[in-house]
Amino acid sequence: MLKERILQIASYIAKNSKVLDIGTDHGYIPLYLLQNKITDKITATDINSKPLLKAKNTLIDYKDLETLKFIKSDGFEQISDLKSYQYIIIAGLGGKTIEIILKNYQDKGYLILNPTNNEASLRKFLFENKFKIEDEKLIFENNIYTIIIKAKRQDKNLKYSKEELILGPILSKKNNKLINEYYYKKGIYYQNIFLKSKKIEHKELAKIYLSNNFK
Repeated sequence: MLKERILQIASYIAKNSKVLDIGTDHGYIPLYLLQNKITDKITATDINSKPLLKAKNTLIDYKDLETLKFIKSDGFEQISDLKSYQYIIIAGLGGKTIEIILKNYQDKGYLILNPTNNEASLRKFLFENKFKIEDEKLIFENNIYTIIIKAKRQDKNLKYSKEELILGPILSKKNNKLINEYYYKKGIYYQNIFLKSKKIEHKELAKIYLSNNFK
């Protein structure tokens, strides 16, 4: 995983909190949390044995740490103490995959989500399932834009607009150079797609991204 992405994900984690890293892959996020003494109460999971073994090798210096656990699990399936985690990280997976993982999540831990695509769909899922988006960050690293979302379950459904789903309810209010560049490029991208597809949805997306860019 990219260094800036790890740093920004870790910046959301409170000191000494209990963390569940879903789809840990090489275990780079747990490694950063341990090396920087943010927390040692970490459970790293992956759906496949091979990446979980890689994570164990990455964290070999911490193999005797009782609070560091490795579990082969499809999402939350093998997590018996889910309510005990204050933070749940799901990073580097597609937005739709993250939705599937969170479908039956009913607890109130903080969600730190880093979708690789379908951000608007994921935001809609969060809103419709009573999760409030508390913060969003945009990162540009190795010529890739990536969004990190911090969310937490609320007691009631929240209202949202189409623009908020597409642009991000927090991200669109930050109005900095990086975000404006991102919106502009997305707008041009959908504008070019519309010229070929002639689909109204692509025209609307281009308009939303480009309109926000010039606010």
